[in-house]
Amino acid sequence: AKVPIKVFIHYRYFPVYPSPQAIIAALSQSLPLVIISFIFDAGVVGQFSLALTVLSLPVNFIGSAVTQVLYPIINDAHRAGKKISHEVIRITVLMAAAGIPLFAMVGIAGGYLFKIIFGSNWILAGQFSQWLALFMFIDFISRPLIAVIPVLGRQRGLLFFEINFFTIKVLVLAAAFFASLSPNQFVAAYSLACAVIASLHIFWAVRAINSSNFSSEK
Repeated sequence: AKVPIKVFIHYRYFPVYPSPQAIIAALSQSLPLVIISFIFDAGVVGQFSLALTVLSLPVNFIGSAVTQVLYPIINDAHRAGKKISHEVIRITVLMAAAGIPLFAMVGIAGGYLFKIIFGSNWILAGQFSQWLALFMFIDFISRPLIAVIPVLGRQRGLLFFEINFFTIKVLVLAAAFFASLSPNQFVAAYSLACAVIASLHIFWAVRAINSSNFSSEK
């Protein structure tokens, strides 16, 4: 069956913005590992990779589950012309309440936890996780908000933020490279910069949700 021209025009931005956004997001995730491999030895790279992998598990698993549940609800509200900003923000607050104990525990005692779970050879990974916990927590609570953006027709804004996120990462990692930071200092600078950008991302998403009437503004 042919796609009605009105439907095609209405959704014309979906293939334009999400594809480059996904590509840039993938590059952004792999960037720190690539850069850190140029600065430090393979041992440090392995420690950082383990810390990032462990902290990414709850973010990706729980975040994806929440997104899968939330997206149909948001989409139905969009089609019905309803506004559910309070519901989205409520779910975000619940995500924060669930994430605070986990990420706070890692932030406070990451080195000790990694030593107990993985052995004394992975204490550095635990120290890295203490810095990464801040950024990963903010990323964790942002998942419900980001799930709303495609429904609101704000794909262009999401792409804009992804480009800025990638650019800031490049600048911070380059600055860390030329400043000859220690591994812990390097990870700290990276995590703090990412936390600031992710916080701005949340602020933008909340404003987009509150100001939207679920039309397809671009």
